[in-house]
Amino acid sequence: METTRRGLRAPPLAPFLGANTQSVPRYDLLKVTNQHIITPEGWAHTQNNRKYVHREGKNKSLCIETGLNTYKRITNPDEFAKEDFAAAEAYWEKTAPFWAEMRFLWKTILGTAEGPIHYKTHLKVGDKQNLMTRINGLAESFTKSPSEVTSKEIATVLGEHLCP
Repeated sequence: METTRRGLRAPPLAPFLGANTQSVPRYDLLKVTNQHIITPEGWAHTQNNRKYVHREGKNKSLCIETGLNTYKRITNPDEFAKEDFAAAEAYWEKTAPFWAEMRFLWKTILGTAEGPIHYKTHLKVGDKQNLMTRINGLAESFTKSPSEVTSKEIATVLGEHLCP
């Protein structure tokens, strides 16, 4: 990471293999800035993403993607009742122990690291899925057979995608 004049760290370039890892990705690297702005009604999430392709040993800018998402906090019980959170609540109930283990592993990784932790940027396309696809796959497997997904397996997946 680079230090900017204001003393803030610039975001790292992160690999992106795309949703379909069996095909050539549309872009190879992402440089992202996300901001969350708390408002009296909820919050706003701004995104400023730069997409790059890595060709001939160089990163070339492909495009800039910006976005604004707004979220409204629901405080009125009548308004809350209109929302259907059943699917999210069912998913959370089935996967809460898995995500608790994930948080524990991240705390361990962050607590023992002697420096920054980076995503590996040279995973072969088609060789393995991206980190979140693999983690979500493990969470899904956990819902079907909790004893089949071990802490060691989760840690292995994290280890394959991270480097100190």
